[in-house]
Amino acid sequence: MDARSHHHTTDLDLLGLAVAEHDNLAGRRAASELLGRYRERVYIWCLRYTRDNEQALDWAQEVLISAYRNLGSFGGRSQFGSWIFAITRNRCLSE
Repeated sequence: MDARSHHHTTDLDLLGLAVAEHDNLAGRRAASELLGRYRERVYIWCLRYTRDNEQALDWAQEVLISAYRNLGSFGGRSQFGSWIFAITRNRCLSE
């Protein structure tokens, strides 16, 4: 699967692949594509909260790492984007 094949793949499809194949390259690529879709928006959310570029970059990285580590716990009761922004909001508020 190359990067172009993910262009029209849904978040849930990428999530399923990332969770099912977490120990191999295809799963890591799917997770990377999925989280990459939200990277800039997570950073912007953090930047608006902290108003400091470096701090926002650090927090966004922590959010994305946390989301990656917990992909398997996504219950599907909401959109994936809602889930990752809940993690982002909680990270910002914890500071």
